Amino acid sequence: MAYEFRLPKRSILGAGAIKLSENLMKTYGKKAFIVCGKVTTKMGIVKILTDSLTDFGIDYKIFNEPDQKPPNLLL
Repeated sequence: MAYEFRLPKRSILGAGAIKLSENLMKTYGKKAFIVCGKVTTKMGIVKILTDSLTDFGIDYKIFNEPDQKPPNLLL
C-alpha cells in the first residue's frame, strides 16, 4: 500500500517563533505528531512546544523512541 507524506515548506525561527506561528499551525489541523529524540524530551525542549500546542487547542502525540537498530526492510 502506498502512502504520501508531506512536510510544510515554511520555517519560522528565532525568539517568539512558536507564538508567532500559532495561526499557521492551526491551518494544518487540530492534531500534531512530534518526532524527536529522548534527549530533546529530557532537556525540556519538547515541553516548550507541547505547552504551546495545548494553549493553542492542538492535540499532539510524541514519538521519541525510535528503534535503535532498524530492520533491513527500512534500509
